[in-house]
Amino acid sequence: MNKANDSSEGEWVDDDEVSSPDEIIEESDSDEDEFIRLNNQGGRLAQEYEDKGSPRLLDQAIECAQRATTICPDDDPERFRVFGALASHLAARFQLWTRRRDADAAIAAYQTCISARPLDPDRLEFDLEFADLLVDTHIEFGDGSCLIQAINLYEEALKMAPKDCDIMKSLGRAYGFRFSDSCQRDDIERAIGHYDAVMGLSSEDEDYSEASNLRTHAFRCRFEVFQTEPDFASFIQAWCGDIPAISDPNCAGRLVEITRKLVILSELYDHPIYPKRALEYGGQSLQVNKGVDEEAYCTTLIEMGHIHRILAERNENGDEELEEAIKLYEHALGRASELPADRYGRPEDINRALVYGNQALTLQPKNVNSLLCFGTILLAQFQRTGVRDHAEQAINYLEEGKRRAEDNYSLKILAVNNLGGARVGKFQMFGEDQDLREAISNFEEELEASQKDHPGYGSMLLNLSSARLTEFELTGNVEALHRAMALSREVLRLNSSGSPEQTLALMTLGGGYFLRFQHYDEESDINQAVTYYQKAVKACYPGHRDYVQCRSALANALGVRSRCRPNGGNDLQLAIEHAEEAVQDNCIWEKLDALTTLGWLLRGRYEVTGEVGDLNRAIQCLEKTLGDCIEPAPYKLAPVHFDLAESYCFLLSKTRLQQHRDRALDHAQKSAQGDKAPFECRRGKLLANIRSLWMQISPQVDEALAMQEIDEIVQLLENAVQHEPASPQDRFDACMTWINLAKQYKHQSLLQAFQTGIDLLVLSVATARTLSGQQEELRALVANASSLASDAASYALELQEPRLAVELLEQGRTILFGQLYRMRTPIDDLREHHPTEAEEFEDLSRQLQAYVVAGKSGPASSWVLKSLSQQSQLFDDDFTRYHRVLAEWKQTIEKIRRIRGFEYFLKALPFEKLCEAGAKGPVIIVNIADNTSSGSSAIVVYGSSDPGVIPLPRATPLAVGSLSDSLRRIVSEGVSEDDQDAFERRQLRILDILEQVWSHIVGPIVAEIGETLKTLKPPRLWWCPTSSSWGLPLHAATPSQPGDADAASLFISSYTPTLTALLRGRMGFTATATPGTELLVIGQQNTPGQRPLINVPKEIATIKCSFPSILVIDEAKAIKKTVRDGLHKYPWVHFACHGFQDNERPFNSHFALWDETLSLLDILENHHNDAQLAVLSACHSAAGDRDTPDEVIHLAAGLQFIGFRNVIGTLWQSYDPDAPEFAKVFYERMSGPKGRKGGADYSATALAYAVRHLRELGTPLERWILFVHFGG
Repeated sequence: MNKANDSSEGEWVDDDEVSSPDEIIEESDSDEDEFIRLNNQGGRLAQEYEDKGSPRLLDQAIECAQRATTICPDDDPERFRVFGALASHLAARFQLWTRRRDADAAIAAYQTCISARPLDPDRLEFDLEFADLLVDTHIEFGDGSCLIQAINLYEEALKMAPKDCDIMKSLGRAYGFRFSDSCQRDDIERAIGHYDAVMGLSSEDEDYSEASNLRTHAFRCRFEVFQTEPDFASFIQAWCGDIPAISDPNCAGRLVEITRKLVILSELYDHPIYPKRALEYGGQSLQVNKGVDEEAYCTTLIEMGHIHRILAERNENGDEELEEAIKLYEHALGRASELPADRYGRPEDINRALVYGNQALTLQPKNVNSLLCFGTILLAQFQRTGVRDHAEQAINYLEEGKRRAEDNYSLKILAVNNLGGARVGKFQMFGEDQDLREAISNFEEELEASQKDHPGYGSMLLNLSSARLTEFELTGNVEALHRAMALSREVLRLNSSGSPEQTLALMTLGGGYFLRFQHYDEESDINQAVTYYQKAVKACYPGHRDYVQCRSALANALGVRSRCRPNGGNDLQLAIEHAEEAVQDNCIWEKLDALTTLGWLLRGRYEVTGEVGDLNRAIQCLEKTLGDCIEPAPYKLAPVHFDLAESYCFLLSKTRLQQHRDRALDHAQKSAQGDKAPFECRRGKLLANIRSLWMQISPQVDEALAMQEIDEIVQLLENAVQHEPASPQDRFDACMTWINLAKQYKHQSLLQAFQTGIDLLVLSVATARTLSGQQEELRALVANASSLASDAASYALELQEPRLAVELLEQGRTILFGQLYRMRTPIDDLREHHPTEAEEFEDLSRQLQAYVVAGKSGPASSWVLKSLSQQSQLFDDDFTRYHRVLAEWKQTIEKIRRIRGFEYFLKALPFEKLCEAGAKGPVIIVNIADNTSSGSSAIVVYGSSDPGVIPLPRATPLAVGSLSDSLRRIVSEGVSEDDQDAFERRQLRILDILEQVWSHIVGPIVAEIGETLKTLKPPRLWWCPTSSSWGLPLHAATPSQPGDADAASLFISSYTPTLTALLRGRMGFTATATPGTELLVIGQQNTPGQRPLINVPKEIATIKCSFPSILVIDEAKAIKKTVRDGLHKYPWVHFACHGFQDNERPFNSHFALWDETLSLLDILENHHNDAQLAVLSACHSAAGDRDTPDEVIHLAAGLQFIGFRNVIGTLWQSYDPDAPEFAKVFYERMSGPKGRKGGADYSATALAYAVRHLRELGTPLERWILFVHFGG
């Protein structure tokens, strides 16, 4: 079951930001005005939400408003305001989360509001809010009925306020939306009529300007649907102004301006009438300006050249149009820089452009057009050659042109865009940060002062977005990514469907999600990338100028996604189809991009199917890419070389031919582009793989040469691992290659590789925003590195370093809870001496914990882009905030460590501190490791001395994993005790497993430390299992010799996930509560939807016999909120209910309560400074996750984390009739003299007595060995 807690969504807020429960609902002296008080309090909370942005405040406002509506009399005159306030709050939450249920609830509340006060001016505000909500609902969910209702509401509102410009604009937009769906002329005419009315009421103010823009857009939509000449004339007049007659003496300048605006339309919208009319008016402009105004004449030539260039791009055989463009540009003296040489890849075009550009500069050295043209030509040349001098010259000319274009905004925008492109390209080529910083700075400055209605504004947004994406790709700056995606969303908002800028914005957004996936490896990001690319492809068609680019990008994203899914064959096949279609294009450069993508995809299919034909064809595609390139910049071909190197590496493994090794190495070397290359880490790993593969194929005879080769390979991998701009996942993969290589050749760097691998594992997991996301990331990473910490410790033992072995196990296990512990670390000493740093750290820790624990990251990953959906924006905002807070948190820790006396703040505990965990009795770390090193062993941690090491040669990972799987399978089988034969066979199978656990693990340990245990009163130890040994009841291991005492009879066992967790539980422990006087019991006999637990009342009655004053919350009283509140208050807690372990998403494991579930995530949001004992009489409460057993993710661990020093749980499904018997003995012991003296710490001993009682009753094995104790 999934938790249902709306208030857990959103960002974390400080406790003092949220009104206390007493403040939320003010006490009322009179029932008559209580609903007014509630309504006012809800309004204050809503205002507080507006000021502080905390979703919890909004939830509380809604709660107040809902209570007000339930007690407001039907005939009260303020009833409409009460329901209107509720509707407003719900609408605000819909805007926040875009959930349909919030929209529906708000609509229902607004409808009640309206029915309570028909056609009343006092209700106007609510009418407009309601209409706005209905429009948003239509946009989000495509609900046409909502749009009709919105129009009706706007019409009624307009009757009450007939001169309100905002209402008329909203009504016009609503009719425009309906026209988009219906294509009915009456709808668009009404929209235009309302815009006309606004323009008639206002004069040259903001309302006039906005209505004018909306009206122009409506004219264009009307024309593109109905295709009539009058509609076109209306649109052109609105867009360009009045069209002058050629006989008009003042027509010359107007004709140039009209031609320019039609060129812009031709660029933005692919409709044949725009270029056709542009050529007509351009011809008239040439006619009237020839010999009269040379500047206007030349400007018209350039604009007409643009038109022919646009037509060339849109026609498959556009050479004639292109030649016509060239003639026009040449006629305009050097303006051939506009020639799309970049598209057709002909170097002679660049050379001709350079000649004409130079001539123009000679004639007019200070002319803005000449400077910008020549700078643009040099930029195109740099993009071909990658020569630094070409880039620097381009930048110089463009800078001078920009300086001289201050009075011409259009030319200035052109200069800024091209200058930014030159600097970004130079940065990509040479990796000099200053170039990228200057490009971004210039874009941002111009954006601040730009005219948003200028046609070049969208291009500037896209160029800045592209620059920011480049910054993120090469530096990992997440703020840059967020800015890039926000800019692209702004372009989508400004541009209508079908415009090139809209297509490019969709592409940029897709690229942003794609890069984010590459860096943080979250599947939701690659899904979003595919969605946006699909939108972009849908907006294109064969021959469209972005068609090939869109297809290639979609193919690439689908190919990447196919590798993330267990059955990604459909994605891969679809990706190949898109790429094969894209390579049919005539455009050289974009065709080469498609060839590169196709080559990579075919190689990917080879990896899946093993078809060598795919691999050979992939190499052919990639080599054709290199062969067809004309004077390419090296950085543009680096990815091609990289893919070829990987392909030849695969081929080498098949053919074992030296020529394939040489080609693989050659291409890998050519893929290098300095430390800034985004795949530098993967390149280092690839070079290492090629060379190590060749060592296996052709081993060195000379040992010295062989070791030298290995040293060089290790150095390559070490450099790759240290390349910080790479994603943590790529670095971790490279580190695992390093570890495996060092293992194979017994290289001296193995220990360093292990330590680095553990550090990177922690870093990789931390990049996910939520605990569930982190667990999924960890599950994926440990699929090939499941025993990283155990193997590292085993190697340390081989080096005779048992202390280091303990430290490595502490660092590399329970990573998720370890991270949370660091966010809750006590900092009393720091607060006393450095309060400012302490406050900063605590604030950031609380924020970070709220993100990680509650998963407050906005909507889920299944969104689909619908218009300007706010969902993705919220997701991106939250993503950026999380990573910003994470970075600030790390920086604050480093700042604290620079303070004298705090050098080790939050660092992993050294053994000198860890060994204190053994002060009350030995802690046995059961390290299950591969036999390639020293194998498995038990590390015994005592209170002060060095740890002892006990070899466990029979406890191999395979043997222990098999025992754990077998036991899990047996206990999950349903065998009735009435079937005596089957029941006895089952008992014998379990006994056989317990005997093997003794012989493999527990027996050797008892033989070594048994005498030491006898000196302890009572004999006590703590188990700290690793890997699959977590699934075994070590406390119940049984010798095979009849009469020999088993583990449960020899000593009292407890468990701990890590030494650190045990130490934290004992930190500051005072046991202030008198046992049983503050005990909360949660009971659920008849949980809705679950089978009855008929013995729960008896279990509770048994507890009351020992502790009469307990508080019982049972049945309908046991709701989630009440239980969560109880966890804050009571130091002793007993759960008697259903428990469930979610194996797919272990943080969703939960207790079943009356109204909903209490999940592990819900539990982790709590904290209790004096929590002492939790008894979990529920199934699977200590079961754990099979895929990441070292993380110890279960309900018992969660309660231990939030502060309970002692927790009792169950390893699998418990037996309901056993619970009263267990509780009887356990609580009798806890209420006895020793229990009252020892308090919660006595719980492990009390558990031992309760288990002994069950055994004496003849309880079957699996029903008493399931009880385990944590902490103490």
